[in-house]
Amino acid sequence: MKRFIILLVFSPFLGQAQTIQGTAFPAIGSIYTLTLADSTGIQPGNNGTGITWDFSALVNTGFIQVDTFLLPSATPYGATFPTADIADHEIYPGTNYYVYYHNDGSAFQRIGNVQPDVVIYSDPANEFPYPVSYGNTFSDTYYASYNQTSTGTLVHMWGVATETADGTGTIILPTGTYSNVLRLSGVRTEHDTIFSTPNIYVFEQFIFYRWYQAELYYPLMQIVLSDFTISGGGGFHNKTVGYRMGSPAGINDKTNPGEMLMVSPNPSLTGIFLFRFNDKSEQVRELEIMDVTGQIIYKVNGNSSMVNLSDQKAGMYFYHLQTLNGRSYKGKLLKE
Repeated sequence: MKRFIILLVFSPFLGQAQTIQGTAFPAIGSIYTLTLADSTGIQPGNNGTGITWDFSALVNTGFIQVDTFLLPSATPYGATFPTADIADHEIYPGTNYYVYYHNDGSAFQRIGNVQPDVVIYSDPANEFPYPVSYGNTFSDTYYASYNQTSTGTLVHMWGVATETADGTGTIILPTGTYSNVLRLSGVRTEHDTIFSTPNIYVFEQFIFYRWYQAELYYPLMQIVLSDFTISGGGGFHNKTVGYRMGSPAGINDKTNPGEMLMVSPNPSLTGIFLFRFNDKSEQVRELEIMDVTGQIIYKVNGNSSMVNLSDQKAGMYFYHLQTLNGRSYKGKLLKE
C-alpha cells in the first residue's frame, strides 16, 4: 500500500520561511549544472531558522553533473513511460541515465528510470512533494520489479524515503551569497533482492541535505552520504558535494536574457556548431566538448565562436564553456 504523509509542524517562524510550489519544478527545456566539490571535511551545519551556512571555501574538483529536463517523447525511452510528464537526463562521472516523472497534483512522482536497466515503478516514489515550507516532514514508500539488462535476472526493489524541511537562512557559496533559502534533509533506504543462485541482497542508504530557493526545485547545493552493502560482505561509503554553477539555460532561466548563450544549429547535420552570446561584450575563455563517456574530445582556450565536430560520429556531446566574465555554461550538442 502506498504511503505518502506530510506532517505540518507549526512554528512562530513559519510565516517567514520560503515555500516551494509545484510550479518551481524545472520546466521542459531547462539545463542545470552542479559543480562537484571536494567533500573533505564538509559538514551540513545546523538546522533551524536564521542559519548562515558558509560553504564559500568549496574546492572545485573539475567534474560536473548536468541535468537536462525534456519531453519524455524526446528521449530514447519515452514510449516505455506513457504517463510521464517530464524526463530528467542526468549525467555525472560514471553515470548517464534518464528519470521519468509524473505530476499527480501534489508531488512529482518518479515512475521509472533507465540506467541502463529499465525500471518501471508499480509503486511510484514521490520525490518532489509540494508545497513545502519550513517544518514540513514527508515520508513515502516505493516498489519496482524488473529484469537486469545484462543478465535478464529478476530484481525486486523496495524503499522508503523521509525528508524534513529543517532549516531556513542564508547560504554562502563560491558563486555568491543567497538569502531566504530552505534546507531539506532526509534519508532514503532501499532493499534490492536479486534472484539468482543463491539470492543476492543489496542494501543502500542515502542521507542528503539540499538547499533551495523558493522559485526553483533544483538545489543551490547538496551533500549526499551513501552506503552500499551486499550480502556475503563488501560495500562502500561515499560522500558527494555539489553546488550550482552559472546561469540555468532554457525556458526556466530567471536571469537576465542578455547573459544567455545561444548554440546553433543544434542538432547539426555537419557537426559544426556556432556559439553566440546575447551579451555582445562576453567572450569565451575556455570551451571543452565531452563525449558520452566523459572523455574530452575538443578543447579551445581563448575566444572562439565555432566548434567543428565533423570528424566525430553522430550522437550526443556535452559542452562546458567558461567566459572571461566568470560565467559558466553547460549543455548538450547533437550531431545527426
